[in-house]
Amino acid sequence: MSVLEASPPRKWTTSEFHNLPYDYKQLARRPILIRGEIIEKDRMSPQNACAIELLYDAFKSLLDSDYRVRMQLPLDIEPYSDPRPDIAILNGQIRDDLDRHPSTALLVVEVSDQTLQMDLGVKAELYASAGVPDYWVLDLGNRQLHILRDPAPPPAGLGATAYREHKTYGPEESVAPLAFHGHAICVGELLP
Repeated sequence: MSVLEASPPRKWTTSEFHNLPYDYKQLARRPILIRGEIIEKDRMSPQNACAIELLYDAFKSLLDSDYRVRMQLPLDIEPYSDPRPDIAILNGQIRDDLDRHPSTALLVVEVSDQTLQMDLGVKAELYASAGVPDYWVLDLGNRQLHILRDPAPPPAGLGATAYREHKTYGPEESVAPLAFHGHAICVGELLP
């Protein structure tokens, strides 16, 4: 009698993921691609949607024509990851990426109501490895903002790239994005 070994799960590429025949309007969940695995996020809560819109409005008011704000659009970090960040701030114009999806950003923000562990874990590693200098996680449950900065590889042999700096801000505090030093945003204005 032979023992069949389980084959490893299929590892999807970003190109394959983008070409899947999903009808996004009919999906009960929102798919993202993390290290070759398709993960379906839960339905978006009204609070999560509100926070994304508040972030969009806050950043849009800071930006001039040299920057743009993207909401939940592809960010091909590596051949096997497209985490679809809630907000990504990029240099340049909308038509700059007609031939490919962007692979990095000046600032990425994830809104977390049920995904805090993933947002501060594997997603932080992915964004750091992509050279995103400023990564924010808006933690709705604890009503605070995590800011991760200074992406760098850890000491030899300890795994993926991550951030050296991690600070947490409460609703009454203000913070300025690295790309827009002179423009502070009150954390409370980002929370629903």
